[in-house]
Amino acid sequence: GQVSFNTNPASGSTADSFGIYLNMSFVVSNRAYGQGAPIITLTIAHGAGVGTWTQTPWSPPDASPMFLYTPTVVSRMSQSSPYPCDVNIIVFELDSNVPFFAACSPRISVVGLTGTVSDASLNPAGLVNLLYPAPSTGLASPATWDVAGGNVVVNVTANVGPSGVSPVAYVSFQLQVRNRASPQAPPNVSVAVSYTRQGGSSASVADTRAWVAIATTVPSNNGSLVRSTPVVAYVGDLVSWKQPLYIRQPTFTSALIGQSNPLAGGTNLITLTFTSNVDLVPHCTPRVILFNLTGACVDSDAALSGTSSLQFSGASKIAGRASYDAANSALSLYAALYSSTSATDPLPYVTVVGGQQYTVSFNSTNRVQGQNAPMPFLRVAMDGATSNMPAPVLVTQDTVTVLPNVQDVSFSAGDASALRVLAPGFTVRSIIQ
Repeated sequence: GQVSFNTNPASGSTADSFGIYLNMSFVVSNRAYGQGAPIITLTIAHGAGVGTWTQTPWSPPDASPMFLYTPTVVSRMSQSSPYPCDVNIIVFELDSNVPFFAACSPRISVVGLTGTVSDASLNPAGLVNLLYPAPSTGLASPATWDVAGGNVVVNVTANVGPSGVSPVAYVSFQLQVRNRASPQAPPNVSVAVSYTRQGGSSASVADTRAWVAIATTVPSNNGSLVRSTPVVAYVGDLVSWKQPLYIRQPTFTSALIGQSNPLAGGTNLITLTFTSNVDLVPHCTPRVILFNLTGACVDSDAALSGTSSLQFSGASKIAGRASYDAANSALSLYAALYSSTSATDPLPYVTVVGGQQYTVSFNSTNRVQGQNAPMPFLRVAMDGATSNMPAPVLVTQDTVTVLPNVQDVSFSAGDASALRVLAPGFTVRSIIQ
């Protein structure tokens, strides 16, 4: 840390009441991490001897030679969707107290971003694109991405900052990823910034000291994250759904079932009305499964009716159909539509939107023996959902509606409960001779 030079007092010097003084400046490259102001000593050797002077540090110390700020960073992050299988835009914003100087090869590392699946339609293998309008000038895109480990590395290739206002430098970028099918609590995501080189004449010398992370927060609102349909509020969220890669458990906030005919052996129109707490994204072939339909006799490729019938298909991939599994007394409504029966993948648009009510009906032939109404349940199934799926929801039976009389048979409240069958009997019993 020593600089030596020779001077000619007759050249480049100025005299004042204190004597002759010299004014000089020279340029150095600051190292890649902070330090307090060192004690600088000026020694002058001349014919009359040696004089030594020690600088008094400035207060505040910013102007003291070689005082260097310790780099600090405040980061904010949020997501656009907590829905399983959905395309999710995750935004990161960083404020720092120093510019990002490219000479020291700054690197932004996101760690713990787990819960995504690879999707070649969104990102190249092993990489993730930084989206507009978020990527600040100077960020290298695409960034390296370890999907399984949840790590993203963004290299800064040009100077960023100063911005002219506090903070000194502002960096933002967005990642577009595909949420996995299985629900999960928000992972512990952290953002770190470090210089990877010392810069200056030591540009090739590695330096991995992390900047001091002051805070990492989830903003309550981010206007840059807008879905085609707003995320529906759900009381079951124990954390903010904006936390990156919090994936909500898909369930039903309401479910009601009823029937048109409780007579033994009769054709019975069963009507199901439900509301989901998430969009059912077709990427994972979601199915709404109604089961425990004890006593039902339904076609394997059942035709649907009702206001929402064309929002669903069955295993046949035909709109307005549902698949019935007689062995398990279960009806599957595929919340996905297909361009043809030979299509491999469903069409990309969502047919079941969270917070909206859907109503479908299907025919069943009642059994010939009487029975009490069973207890149907409703659940969501998705391809790839292997854990953390919620318990099935008990469907509420219609115990209020009084069905219209059929000839001499009158009905009462409770007879509209789905799959309740009245035991065969006689309304008139007489004998004459």
